[in-house]
This record gives sequence, C-alpha cells and structure tokens, in this order.
Amino acid sequence: MSTLLPSLDEKPLPARGARSPVRQIFDGSVWYAIAVVVNRFVPGILTVILAWWLEPRELGIISFVMAYYAILSLVADWSIAYAIQKLIPENRERAGQVAWTALFMRLGFSTVLGLACWGADAATRVFRGYGICLALLLITSSFGIIVYVHNASCRFALGSLFSIAVYVVWLPLALILVKLGLRTTGPLLALCISFAASGMSGFLFDPALREQMAFVRSIAVQILRFGAWATVATLLSSFADQVGILVVAYRIGDASAGLFKVATTFGVLPALLGMIVVLPLMPIAKRSLLNGEDVSSTLIRPLLRYLLLLGLPIAAAGFVLAQPIIRTFVRDSYLGAVWPMRILLGASLLRMLVTAFSGILFVGQELKDLAMIHGMVAAIALLGGVFLARVGGVTAVAAANLASWTVGAALLYRFFDRKVALRLEWGRYLRYAASAAVMAGFVLLAAKLVHPALGQLLLGGCVAGVVYLLLIVCVQRDLGIQEFVRTLWSRTAG
Repeated sequence: MSTLLPSLDEKPLPARGARSPVRQIFDGSVWYAIAVVVNRFVPGILTVILAWWLEPRELGIISFVMAYYAILSLVADWSIAYAIQKLIPENRERAGQVAWTALFMRLGFSTVLGLACWGADAATRVFRGYGICLALLLITSSFGIIVYVHNASCRFALGSLFSIAVYVVWLPLALILVKLGLRTTGPLLALCISFAASGMSGFLFDPALREQMAFVRSIAVQILRFGAWATVATLLSSFADQVGILVVAYRIGDASAGLFKVATTFGVLPALLGMIVVLPLMPIAKRSLLNGEDVSSTLIRPLLRYLLLLGLPIAAAGFVLAQPIIRTFVRDSYLGAVWPMRILLGASLLRMLVTAFSGILFVGQELKDLAMIHGMVAAIALLGGVFLARVGGVTAVAAANLASWTVGAALLYRFFDRKVALRLEWGRYLRYAASAAVMAGFVLLAAKLVHPALGQLLLGGCVAGVVYLLLIVCVQRDLGIQEFVRTLWSRTAG
C-alpha cells in the first residue's frame, strides 16, 4: 500500500464544495501569485538599484548575509510554518491556539539561534561582523508566520496581503537607510523593521486570534515531532538554493558573489511558478490525502502539465534575452552574469517541479524521502561548486546547480512513479518543449532587428508571447491550454 495516505489516527475531512482540487489550488494561487510576484519583484528591484549605487563587493556582502539568513531561518523555524499547514486543517476549531503556539515556539528558537550567531561572529568573525544583523533578522522574521496561519485556513487573500506588506515596506525603507550612509547594514535593518511591523499587527489586531491566545503544550509537541524530518528537508532545500552564493563568496570573492546574485535574481523566474503553487497546494493536498483521493490524477498530472506549459517558454525566452536583460537593469560590470543566468534558468525549471510537488510529501508521511532528495541536491551543488569554482568561476558553479536539480527532479519522479504508478504525458511535454524552442528562434531573430538592450527586451518579450500562444493554441490545438484559459476566464469572471 502506498504511504501517500493519512495516518490511521487522522479522520478524513468533509469535502469542500464541488470544485476540483486543481481549481481550488488555482484559486489560492491567484492571490499567492500576486504575493510571490511582489515579494520577488521588490528584492529584484532592490538588487538592481543597489547594483547601481553600490560596488560589487558591497552587494556581495549583503547577499552573503541574506544567504545565511535564508538557511538559518529554516533552522529557527523548525518547519513550524509547514506544520501549520497540516495542523490547522486537522484542528480548525483551535486554529488560534495553533497559531499562537507556533509563534511562541518560533520566537524562542529564533532568539536562541540568533544569540548563538552573534556570539560566534564576535569570537570568530564567521559572519564578517554582521552577526548582530543576522540575529535581528532571525528574531523579527518570526512574526512573518502570520502569512502561513492565514494560508492554512485557506484565507489566501489575507495571507498574501500580509506577505506583500513586508516587502512593500522594505524597499523604500532600505533605500532611505542606504542614502543615510548605511550602505550594507541599511537593507538588512530595513527588513527587520518590516517583518516586525507587519507581523505583529497581524497577530494583535485579528479578533479571532486574540480570543485564543495561548501556548498549548500538546500542539507544541506535535510541531516538534513534525519538524524533526521536515526541518532537515527544508534546510537542505534552502542550502541547495543558497549554496552557490556561499561557494562563490568563499572560493572566488565578494565581487563574484555579486555577479552570481544578479544571475540568480533573473535566473529564478521559472522556479517562481513552483513557489506560487506549493503553498496553496499543501492544505488542499492534505484534504485530498485524508479523503483517500488519487493524487496522481487529481493533482500531479494536471499541475505538471500547467507548470511545464508556462515554465518552458519563460526559460527559453530568458536564455535568448539574457544579455539584454542584464544590460537593461544593471551596469556593464555585471555582464559576467549572462552565461550563469542562462544555466540557472534551466536549473530553475527543474527546481520549479521539485518545489511544487514537494508540498505533497510535506503533508503526507514521506518526509524522510523528501529529506533524502533535497540532501542529494544540496550535496551535488556543494561538492560540484567547490571543486569547479576555481576552474570555471561562476559559470561552473551554475552548472553544478543545474546538475543538482536534474538529479533532484529525477529522484522525485522515481518516488511518485513507485508510490502512485505515475503515468506522465511525455508526448505533450515534448510538444511544449518544441514550441518553446521554435519560439526562442523567433525571439533571437527579433532581437537582432534592434540595437538598444531595452528595445531588444521589449520586442523579444512580445514576440515570445505571441509566437508561443499561436503555436500552442492554433498549431497544436492543445486541450491543456484551452482548459487553462477556461479556468482563468471563469475565475476572473466570477
């Protein structure tokens, strides 16, 4: 029997309406997509502006601290954010108690880890004198858990608005502090203030949460048990994501780390689709598992179809337009990021798939398998980057990243194929890939018609969208895109 089933002590939840799980995920993803776009757009814009204002070494230092924060915050979180996605659907009447217990636990873990980082930096300079900033980031980010509380209750709009608020406040405040002379610490301190202001207001001004303010020991025990393997999985996933910057910073230098940061800023675009899907997917997948539904037909195949339908053209267009993108948004001193960005687009496409479908394993009973997959990805990215960085520079580190996510996607496919007898639509995926390749050829020809980088970017983007839609809708007459358009139209019309 497949282990993609709820444990015996869990009671199935009643079905919620007549909508399919994919439609429910789509509804949640609409709001979460807005949050992800803003939350990726704001740091991207901030990186672009700082690339004009700061030297590569200074931008590399900020990226270095943020990379450590991305990894260590997962240790402090102990997968509490993901545990909420499992516990609130199982205990809807005690959602407020789950939320407050999770917040108190996260604050406690973050404080202990933050003080440890501060002390270690004071003794060894391992964080290059920015240990106090790292500690503040860990503690204040605890309040960001309000986003996951609302998401677990399927209040996607409210959760997305809180998530957006963090980054909307961060951007102007960071720029003000940089202009005031805090060239490296300004963006870090601004993010701390934004987390605290947005998250605290979410907990204190919500009447439903205020009425159930409590720390419940039994809930804390469940969170601790869930976090044992879940934290390993998320930590390894984040490490695989950030290891490139860390390897470049240590092995090559801060200036090269700045180049790699620019490459990852634009190369991450396809992976955003997986990030948009995974959070709404988790509570809905949990309900599907509790109700004994076939996740292969109701979730995996339809989502894979839509992700590749959208992800392949983004990666192909980005590959062709990599140089115009770099020239448009940053200085010419960052042109060394062109080929790493192209390679990272391919890695990002595979990361999109691993990220999205990891959500099913998180709410099931397969956290050990998920940890193994992300562990393999992290090991290949780390070892490949360390051994190749001195020889091939940032391009070789990007290639190691591509190899790692290729292995991760293969392992995830092997897992699902073994557990749920996965039947993939390979012919359809190949048609999407062929259409994306043909579209890339047209984009390359269009980009040669104009010389300014901005003109190449705008014309190439328009050509990419028009050509790909014509190939999919008119030439292939693909039913998947027709279903996607109908779903989008009914969602917007409703």
